[in-house]
Amino acid sequence: MKLAKYVSKKKTLVAFTHSFHGRTLGALSATYKKKYRNGYEDWLISDTKWVKYPYCYRCPFGEKYGSCTFKCISQMKELIYKHINDIAAVIIEPILGEGGYVPAPVEFIQELRTFTADNNIILIFDEIQSGFGRTGTMFAMNHYDVVPDIVALAKGIASGMPLGACVAKTEIMNQWTTSSHGGTYPGNPVTCAASMATINVLQKEKLLENAYEMGQYMKATLKDLMIKYPVIGDVRGFGLMIGVEFIKPETGDYNTELVTKLRVKALEKGLVLISCGDHDQVIRMIPPLMITKEEVKKGLDIFVDALRDALNG
Repeated sequence: MKLAKYVSKKKTLVAFTHSFHGRTLGALSATYKKKYRNGYEDWLISDTKWVKYPYCYRCPFGEKYGSCTFKCISQMKELIYKHINDIAAVIIEPILGEGGYVPAPVEFIQELRTFTADNNIILIFDEIQSGFGRTGTMFAMNHYDVVPDIVALAKGIASGMPLGACVAKTEIMNQWTTSSHGGTYPGNPVTCAASMATINVLQKEKLLENAYEMGQYMKATLKDLMIKYPVIGDVRGFGLMIGVEFIKPETGDYNTELVTKLRVKALEKGLVLISCGDHDQVIRMIPPLMITKEEVKKGLDIFVDALRDALNG
């Protein structure tokens, strides 16, 4: 965000509903989830405009993917045109993390890239959770065949060691002058060594391929469960970044209560699950990239047993 504003000399940032970008004041200003913003509203950066994220399962425009008119694209363009002279950048998670493990449609991301480029607006991808093999490709952007101007990276970049990176096109990064940005820990040799080792392991052990294959198997199995368990409303994602959204079948409403019970039952059986989504209605499947098929089967068996117990009280 600092780089985009510094280079563009503009102040407004466009962010998306359901987004999560962090908890420092700058990143929190682009984070939509209210529980993280509560108590800080008076100190957040005010020059943020919100666009509805293309959440296809719960389309904010009441359309159905495959037969829709992509109102998500038209509303995005309409808002940007309204503030076109002030916009420094658009920031988006190509796949929502905390917001519910929702992949944006390919059509939306590709049009967003074309539109921002045509209007000289910097496009930022937040790939902190989706990067480094998580989606079965090195980055989520590979699924969309687009390249942003700036990308934020962390988490999987160093296998648990504290490291993050702001990566940008040369013509953008070179506009940062000496002392215009810095920090206490840049270039830390230990964490950089951990990152190099991580990249080598991803390549040597073919972990991208494994994440893709295991993800395909997991999604197929989970989608089969939807027939038997109508409380599963949606299964989505790429690679080993899979979201399972739970609903109340009679209404389609969020089923936060069931997700809470499911997590408890699963933990009792030795499986750790974590939820996400604005109402904690989604179980996120995010196992290690080196997981084996046998381990996937074991985990899914426990998941089904726990779900059965949760449904029975």
